Amino acid sequence: MSASPSAVVGRLRQSIWPAVTVEEAMRIVEEHAGYASLTDRTRTVFITDIKTGDILAENVVATKAHPEVRTSVKDGYAVVASDGKGIRKVVAGTTAGLLASDILRPGTICRVNTGSMVPDGADAVVQVENTRIVEHNNFEEIAVEILVEPKTGQDIREIGCDIKLGEILLFKGCEISAAEIGILAASERNFVKIFRKPKVAVISTGNEVVDSRSNGCPLGSVRDTNRPQLIALLKENNFKCVDIGILPDEKEKIEEGLKAALTLCDVAVCSGGVSMGEKVSILCLKR
Repeated sequence: MSASPSAVVGRLRQSIWPAVTVEEAMRIVEEHAGYASLTDRTRTVFITDIKTGDILAENVVATKAHPEVRTSVKDGYAVVASDGKGIRKVVAGTTAGLLASDILRPGTICRVNTGSMVPDGADAVVQVENTRIVEHNNFEEIAVEILVEPKTGQDIREIGCDIKLGEILLFKGCEISAAEIGILAASERNFVKIFRKPKVAVISTGNEVVDSRSNGCPLGSVRDTNRPQLIALLKENNFKCVDIGILPDEKEKIEEGLKAALTLCDVAVCSGGVSMGEKVSILCLKR
């Protein structure tokens, strides 16, 4: 005498869905994620609107060198290193953001600040702590003594020492953190392409499951803690979520809920209905 498969006595005694490791589950997800067709896979955003965790959809290439000119590492004086120590005439001054107007000649020095341009002709910077003022007119320095032997290249940032023209600063697929946002700002890009994150539907199933917002929980029922936790986790990682709610253990209701979820979203995350109970298993609807 055979029992109907729909009857309790005819239910399966062994699961046809073997358990897998987390690593294998992730491999399966990644394998099938490639098949998902997002209609608008990328979007262009202003760099100040980028969030940590966003993924770049293009290479970011330097359109200019950084720094564009030789700049001083210290507050002090641009000098000709071969002049050595001694008293020098102060012929010009630059500050960060301003350019020196003349080529520096041997026997002369130019006052510079940290980040300001080092004039042509100079090949070293001597910090102000290693100098002594010799002559002034109450407003400007006229002569200053260099107290140390300068070395060629000393305290000068050369053109492109941070970023070279044409260098790839960030690669497509890079996950954005605060550091990458700083690099984007340095690149002088206003806009950049990022991948659109999939919209995710979150579903719980089970006749015994009670919404976490309900007042009280009847004896024998279970409060839904999975769904709000999953939604919070997704939002924490900048995913847009649609809360589908709780579906009963009925084949038609589950099918309708999944169809609605995948009409609204790119991905559906389901919690419940995966054991050996006599009710409908969501695994049986996977296709």
